[in-house]
Amino acid sequence: EEQACPFRRFRQFFYIAAAGSASIGTFIAGTRVIAGMQQVAGVQPLAETVPNTLINAGVVAVSGALWYFDEKRGQEALTTLKDKGKGRLDMQSLEVMDSNGVAADMNTYRDDKRIVILAGTAAEVTRAINLASRQANDLAKNDVCVIPYFTDLEDDSSGWNAMKESSVTGKWDTWLLRPQSKDKWKEWLLNDKATVAGKNAKANKKAGVTGTKAVPDSADSFDRLLRVFVIRKDGKVGARTVGPPAWPKLCKQIEMLPLQDQYGTP
Repeated sequence: EEQACPFRRFRQFFYIAAAGSASIGTFIAGTRVIAGMQQVAGVQPLAETVPNTLINAGVVAVSGALWYFDEKRGQEALTTLKDKGKGRLDMQSLEVMDSNGVAADMNTYRDDKRIVILAGTAAEVTRAINLASRQANDLAKNDVCVIPYFTDLEDDSSGWNAMKESSVTGKWDTWLLRPQSKDKWKEWLLNDKATVAGKNAKANKKAGVTGTKAVPDSADSFDRLLRVFVIRKDGKVGARTVGPPAWPKLCKQIEMLPLQDQYGTP
């Protein structure tokens, strides 16, 4: 929250202090206005007390409005951070299986592996995997694992079995991880899709962009796009893209990273 809205509490303290001081001033000046209207002897003339009352009341109103808008923006930032944190925790609890048949949750690979999730139709995901296989050595050298999720297949066993049968080791490639508990994967992917769509709609509305799709996306189904998630070593989603990744470019970018940087890549 502090990163999204720096010094918010500090600013709000001054808003409250200004509103409190101006409220006292408004009360005192208001009593003098009443006394002046009743023609009490010895009070300031209305020409002086009325402007003072209006100025103090204006400070109260402005301070209150500034506090309200600052608080609203802070709550929005806090909600966004909570959504991100929840999505990250949900993702880390998803299970995958490695080429040795060992199942573990995503959190197991944190700090050790960079994860690329491919979510799309069997045709699109298979094409992306074939392109990735050309960079297999670079992917392994840069600690990159790929998780293919086929959105149009209820059972993906045939594809994984075919990869094992075509391999001399009887296993699929070590840089591939197979999703387990596909219902949980589907739920996470659809929730992420809905969250991103909501953020985009909100941003478009704020920017004044209008227009609707002829066929709106369903919240409980996938489209035919290949969605790519790049998960950093610190467990955060580093990037979301659509379409097959540029694997050579991705590997080159990773190699150019320092040994330790702000993206959690030790």
